Amino acid sequence: GIIDPPQNHIQLIAQHFVRGTYARRQLEQQVAEFFDNHFSTLLVEVYGFYLGQFPQCGQPALPNCDPDFPNRALLYASTDEYNDTEAFRNLAFNGTFRDMMQQSAMSPAMIYYLDTYNNIGVAPNENYARELLELHTMDVDTYDHHDIEDLARVFTGWNVCAKPIGATGPLDPCEFFFWREGNEYVANFNIANHDCGSKMLFAGTPHETFIPDTCDGNGLPTAAGVNDVTLALDAIAGHDATSRFISRKLIQKFVTENPTQGMIDDVVAAWNNPGNPNGAGDMREVLRAVLGLEEFRNPDLVRDKIKTPMEHTISALRGT
Repeated sequence: GIIDPPQNHIQLIAQHFVRGTYARRQLEQQVAEFFDNHFSTLLVEVYGFYLGQFPQCGQPALPNCDPDFPNRALLYASTDEYNDTEAFRNLAFNGTFRDMMQQSAMSPAMIYYLDTYNNIGVAPNENYARELLELHTMDVDTYDHHDIEDLARVFTGWNVCAKPIGATGPLDPCEFFFWREGNEYVANFNIANHDCGSKMLFAGTPHETFIPDTCDGNGLPTAAGVNDVTLALDAIAGHDATSRFISRKLIQKFVTENPTQGMIDDVVAAWNNPGNPNGAGDMREVLRAVLGLEEFRNPDLVRDKIKTPMEHTISALRGT
C-alpha cells in the first residue's frame, strides 16, 4: 500500500514506483512525472533546511527539537515534494502552464532548492531566475543577462516560514512558535528584503515588460512589491518562446525526440487557441494536441523513445 501523504523520503520514492506500476490513469501519471521532473527540486536540500528547524534534542532540550530526530525534518521535506507533484498532477488537466509556474515559484521546495530564501535586495541571488528562464520556460537564445538580473531582483524578499493554516498569504505574519501543531510552511514575502526599484524584462522586444517602482517616498520597500512576481510570471508565460519550448518538450516526451517545426506549430496553435476553457496554455488542450498529432500514431516511431531507468524498472514491474 501507499502512505498518502508520505512520511519520509522512502515512502515518497515508493509512491512514484507504486503509482507508476498500478495507476489506472497512466496518462495522468506520466504527465505528473513529466512536470515534476521539469520543475525539478532536490529533497536533500529541503531536508537540510528542516534539519535546522527541528534539530536533535540535547541538554537542555530546545522547545522545537525533534525527540524522534530526524523524522520531523523528513516529514516536512517529503510533504513539500509531494505537494508539488500532486499540484502538477491536477494542473496538467485543470489549469494552465502559468498556474504551474506559480506553483513552482511559490513552492517551499523550490525556494529552498534554488536559494530564493537567500535572495535579498542588497545581494540578489540569480540561481532561480536563471533556471526559470533557461530550463523552465524558454531557450537560452531568447533572453539576456539583464533579464536574469532584473528577474532575480523581482524575487528578492521571498522566503519560507511557518504560518497558521488558513492564514498563509505571503503578507500574513510568520508564526514565532513554528513547531506548534496547526502550522504549515509556506512562501512568505519579507518586505524589508525586497528591491523596490523598477525592473525591465525583454527590453527592446515585442514582449518588453516594465515592472514599476514600489518604493515609498523615502525609497524604502513597501508591500506593493509582492506583486512584482505576478507581473514577471505573466510576462514569461505570455512570451512566444515559452509556448514553443514547452510544446517541443511535450512532443519529445510523448512522440519523438526530433519534432518537426510543423508539429511544434500545431501544438502552439492549441496553446494559443482563444476557445480554450482555461485560456492560453490550457494544459489539457495542449496535451490533446500533442496526442492528436499524426506522428503519435505513426508505427515507424514505435520504440523511438529511450526509457529512463525509472521507466524501465516500472515497465518490468508492470510486465511481471
